[in-house]
Amino acid sequence: MPQPDRSSAPDEQMASGFGQGLKRTADASSADTPAPSMQKREATKLENWDFPKMLEFSNKVEDGAQGDKFIKINEYISEADAGKPFGTVPAKRVEIVIGELSSNPDQHKPVRAPFDAGIAKQNGVELGTAWGWTLELDDEQFRNYSKLEKHCMDKAAPMRHELLPSQSKKAGKANFTAERFATEFNSKLVAADPTKGYKSYLRIHVESDPAKMMPTIRKTHRKGGKFTRPIKGDIHDLKKGSVGKFKIALSRGQYGGKVGFGLKFTLTDAMLIENERETGASGLNTSGMEFLDEDTPTDGADASSNAGKGEVEELENGSVSASLQEQFQSNDSTAQ
Repeated sequence: MPQPDRSSAPDEQMASGFGQGLKRTADASSADTPAPSMQKREATKLENWDFPKMLEFSNKVEDGAQGDKFIKINEYISEADAGKPFGTVPAKRVEIVIGELSSNPDQHKPVRAPFDAGIAKQNGVELGTAWGWTLELDDEQFRNYSKLEKHCMDKAAPMRHELLPSQSKKAGKANFTAERFATEFNSKLVAADPTKGYKSYLRIHVESDPAKMMPTIRKTHRKGGKFTRPIKGDIHDLKKGSVGKFKIALSRGQYGGKVGFGLKFTLTDAMLIENERETGASGLNTSGMEFLDEDTPTDGADASSNAGKGEVEELENGSVSASLQEQFQSNDSTAQ
């Protein structure tokens, strides 16, 4: 299925295409109450988001299409509605922006990708067919995503027997405590490993099936603090060393299954600075970017030759994510 070309408007917010079709139901206690409307809300930067306050959690576990389970999680539109019962006020899909592009050098903070997008490998063998990617995080971003994971884990704990029925049955309901439940959480964070030269990073999903909604990729060059008109890219442009601004969105909510439970964030939008690969520091609103009257080159000119050599994440190199408690201990010491 061909994807719509949304690369022609560089100065408008990059829309993910998600979050517009969430179906809401009215409060069951009032049959005449209309379903709350879905509204647009600018996705918030990871380092700024007040996760516990703005997340709306369902109080029931639902069945997925593949035998899995999930708990719906949305984001409140208005801070005034925070904490109100699920499904009774306007809400949207949870979206997070990582990185910032700006013609103001003090505000220009692109994020770097340490690996190519693709199927993760272990001992050189591809794991499944799903594509993933990784984005480096600074200390503040890492701490905030850790808080998100911990908060979602705590909210799911009262529903642990329904979310992970196989594990609960195997352990015995009385023995499947909240503490034991927490050990089943699949963190997407990988802590920094200075001995191997790795910064902290986040694993995300990248849709690679053309029959489904794939991410919107746009490419630009930065010259003298300004940006060339973006051109359309695709997921094959998501290379090691890529730098840019990215929007990710939560799939459904918190999933549960035989492999444990966790959060799956999918890439929906990317703006790549093609001629600054490997030089970046750690949905996008592009209003701060001043664009040149110049098209972005399509031949890869000025792009780093170090990028894009099929170097997807090797799990033995990046290591498996540290436990959530280890992550918090590490980040608490960093914050002090």
